[in-house]
Amino acid sequence: MLAPFDPSRHEGYETQLRHARHDGFARVRIDGEVRELTDDIELDKRLRHRVELVVDRLSVAAKSRGRLAESVERALELSAGEILIVGADDAEEVRYSRRFSCPDCGRSFAPLVPQSFSFNHHQGMCPVCEGLGTGEGLDRDTLIPDRRLSIRQGAVEVWGPIARHSPFETALTAAGAALGFDLETPVGSMTADARRALFYGDAGRSIELPDGSSLRYTGVLPPVDEVAR
Repeated sequence: MLAPFDPSRHEGYETQLRHARHDGFARVRIDGEVRELTDDIELDKRLRHRVELVVDRLSVAAKSRGRLAESVERALELSAGEILIVGADDAEEVRYSRRFSCPDCGRSFAPLVPQSFSFNHHQGMCPVCEGLGTGEGLDRDTLIPDRRLSIRQGAVEVWGPIARHSPFETALTAAGAALGFDLETPVGSMTADARRALFYGDAGRSIELPDGSSLRYTGVLPPVDEVAR
């Protein structure tokens, strides 16, 4: 059971290691390697390290329940709410957290409350049907009636044919290059991933244009759905 050190703490890794040694802990895992705290440990301050304190080593058994609970609480205290459970052969590693956020991408979420599960409340209702159970909007077949056409040929009904050397062509070409679709392939011949990118885009990704500016491609469906609703 490991407690990750918080790299944002002002006291630094060396001070945290010294405190851990003073508190009676014996081992620490640094960048995947388990080290003895009695070793002379030096870390390159120019690099970001993964430093995790070994809080406990135990087998899962009924008699270990009390010890396990105490170790979990201790690890959560030391790491400000996050622990790692590593299998005996180091093959499996599971992360648990008290935080309402993804440990990989950092995306945060609001704490769950009773309203989160109510279709009649804005915190819990489906963002598409808004709690009604049915959604309004246009389907793909309406937007792209003839999938034998390419985007340039006007497959997307609301766009029409794409004129060469136009600002719209420049933007679409850049979006397609970044997200995996192009203007020349018939929509029906695109891969599933390419069609998904065309239809839904990636609003969270900034796409650079040749002139140095950038855009966020939100796809064909979301903007039209918003207008239709």
